[in-house]
Amino acid sequence: MKMVNKCGGKLYLLLKMNVIYETIIDFIKSLRLK
Repeated sequence: MKMVNKCGGKLYLLLKMNVIYETIIDFIKSLRLK
């Protein structure tokens, strides 16, 4: 069970990082449009 939990945690972290990354890109794009 611990191994599954570790894998899930890594996946969650990757997803979180991806969301932050996309938010930053959208922010930069909106700044360029202004």
